[in-house]
Amino acid sequence: MVNTGVDAFDGVPRTETMKESVKQLEGKDVVPAEAAAAATASASPEPTQASNQDSKEEAIRAKLAQAKKLKDEGNGIFAKGDPKSALRKYWEAVLNLEGLAANPMQTAMGVSEGADQPDEEKDEKKLQLSMIHSNMAACYLKLENGKRALEASSKALTHNANNTKASYRHALAQIALKEHYKAQSELQVLLKKSNISASEKPLIERELSDLEKFLKAKLEKERKGLKGFLGAGLGNGPAVAIDPKATKPEEEEEEEEEEEEEKRLSAKAKGKQRAQ
Repeated sequence: MVNTGVDAFDGVPRTETMKESVKQLEGKDVVPAEAAAAATASASPEPTQASNQDSKEEAIRAKLAQAKKLKDEGNGIFAKGDPKSALRKYWEAVLNLEGLAANPMQTAMGVSEGADQPDEEKDEKKLQLSMIHSNMAACYLKLENGKRALEASSKALTHNANNTKASYRHALAQIALKEHYKAQSELQVLLKKSNISASEKPLIERELSDLEKFLKAKLEKERKGLKGFLGAGLGNGPAVAIDPKATKPEEEEEEEEEEEEEKRLSAKAKGKQRAQ
């Protein structure tokens, strides 16, 4: 028969086996319940932290999708011939994307913009911003605002240096600002790029050809003017007095031709363009 006794602790009769089990449970090798719970909690990730990260990524994706939607709406409006209204949509899209920038605390700590964003989403944001700013440049060209067109296309190239449409519009903005030699250089560089599309190349070639014809005519005019000046004042014989009234109509005609050519180039610059 198994001995039974009364435990002094709780007065409950126990067998020897039960007493031994109690001793083991009271031993130092047994992990207390509080410690076991703490170890389990630390071993598993906090569900709130994971859900916060998922929510943040979902919010970023939603902003990118909304910006693209606004850009597409702007493209549709631009295609209908309303660059002012298209600009408003593009600005909304830009503001939407700029909301993905680093927060003020990150900026104060020297954290770069969008440091907590996945690389894929950072790249998508840059591509979207580049296309939107390029389309804004097209709007400004339509509105004959060369300065703003230059600024917008420059921003587009900051976000994506390989945006060939932005490069083309940058050159057109230079033409609108009468920076013809800068435009010529930019178009020449653009033609050498390997990523220009089959539809873009003829446009660039035609624009460059027209610009070079204009510059050649302008240079020829300047040479004629210099030659006339030298012939009149520095010839072997006495200088021949030139009646300003007699030369004025011809000079005015040449100036008018040059102005007309500049207007034609500017008109082409603001002409039919397609949004990205």
